Amino acid sequence: MDSAQQDNLRRQLARLRLAESDMKQAAAGARKLVGTMGRTMNDDAARALQTGVAVCYARAFTRSKGYPMLEKNKWAPSDADQRAVHFDLLRLRNVLFAHTDETDMRRVVDAGEILGLGWNMLVEEYRPIPVEQWERVARLAAAQVLRMKQAGDEVAARLQE
Repeated sequence: MDSAQQDNLRRQLARLRLAESDMKQAAAGARKLVGTMGRTMNDDAARALQTGVAVCYARAFTRSKGYPMLEKNKWAPSDADQRAVHFDLLRLRNVLFAHTDETDMRRVVDAGEILGLGWNMLVEEYRPIPVEQWERVARLAAAQVLRMKQAGDEVAARLQE
């Protein structure tokens, strides 16, 4: 194997190890949300953790400088439920968590107009993601940890040849 091939494999291995770590973080954050949402964690803290989970999960499938991006379709699970969660989470990362897009889940409304009190009482309207969805995210991310570890181990073995 020439040095260019070795460098390519090292970059692939680095990407997979970082992705494995990101999935571990996403799984841990999702489990924390499941265990505390609506009980011991206030809404603002829960929303910040939700953002972290979505960003950690999606990071492996997002363009970056230095490491190759993992193909979101290739890494989509074959299980129909996990596949749906995978694509939903990537979509929500883009429109809800990482950017300020107006969606039916988060927007600004005029509370004064709604209540008949006048104008310019703009407030955030937010529709929370149910805890059951975070349970599904935790399972998905944990499964991705195993897949990415296995793929990384295979690349590492190729580097040892």
